[in-house]
Amino acid sequence: MKDKAELTYILKRFQHDIRRRTVLKSLIGAGASIGSISTFAEALAQASNVDVIRVFSQPAAFQEIVEEFSTAPFKLEYPNTSVELEVGSNSTVYPKMVAFRSNPQIMGGMFNDIWTERGRVDKLWIKPKPEWTPNSAKVASEFRPAGGFGIPFLIMPFGIMYNPEKVEKPTSWLDLFKPEYKGRVALQAGFFGAYVMAAHATGRGTDAEAGIKEWAKHKDNIGVWSEPTAETSELVSKGEVWLAPSWSPTVEDFRRRGKTVAYAAPNDGVLFTAQFIQIVEGISEGAAELTARYCDTWNSKECQEAWVRKGYFTPTNTDVAVPDDMKDVPGIMSPADAAKTLVKYDVAALAAKIPQLVNLINRTLKA
Repeated sequence: MKDKAELTYILKRFQHDIRRRTVLKSLIGAGASIGSISTFAEALAQASNVDVIRVFSQPAAFQEIVEEFSTAPFKLEYPNTSVELEVGSNSTVYPKMVAFRSNPQIMGGMFNDIWTERGRVDKLWIKPKPEWTPNSAKVASEFRPAGGFGIPFLIMPFGIMYNPEKVEKPTSWLDLFKPEYKGRVALQAGFFGAYVMAAHATGRGTDAEAGIKEWAKHKDNIGVWSEPTAETSELVSKGEVWLAPSWSPTVEDFRRRGKTVAYAAPNDGVLFTAQFIQIVEGISEGAAELTARYCDTWNSKECQEAWVRKGYFTPTNTDVAVPDDMKDVPGIMSPADAAKTLVKYDVAALAAKIPQLVNLINRTLKA
């Protein structure tokens, strides 16, 4: 009788959480001991008692897609937990996360290659348990970062944005060095892809320092240092500059918004960049589980298809095919093609040298 009373009490605690109540009933039906059921119920209760999870999201298409294809279905499954999105950029949100690491205000979210590595070095991330992220089991192993911290959920091929009314479609990274483009190229100060690919195109691997030195030979072509991405698009669209290294989804999004921009994938290579799911160190296991389950929806089939159709991103879920009517969109490719063709670089090595690289840029390109 005592065991029956305890089982009734445990099930009553989950009367409003149908999915977890069903799991417990299955354990009871399978004849699990009251001790093991009670222990498992405590773990479920810890996750169920999290009222709010706070998740970092990039703005624009990122926010729109996660609100529709992640927050809405998550609330159906976890009605007692609210989702609050912290919308911003890596460079503004990450320092706040480091400052509040003893009392995390943001529990996880999406971070690019460089900030993923910064978080690994700063010991800001944890590795979620595989059972928390079932959708992410479909992610190709080639996309996962060194060290295993972070789960990629979309790919952003990095090539060249250009104004088709001002220049012909570029076919090489070296086209950015043409004398006729003096003062007509925009570079973004906060990303090193243009230097990585300059090194790659000149046969020096993916050494960003070598790429900066190559750019120094042609620095007269740099007409403006622009931030953020929207600013770069405006400059190219208005013809104030004609070309700028950029991400294919970004270019396509602005083109469809009426901007005079187009995307080119240089024949000498397109750089692999991605966004990664990260879960923050220092939060309760229940909060970590719910945050991971929420972020894992970004790798669900429905959300992956939305990344392609609404955001013009390349998917990471190997079960997701690019729709026929999206195959001609520049930059979108299957996960298999992305793994085979995109140029990858040593993010950890680059991240470790950021202060020196910034100093070199300031001395040789901006001086």
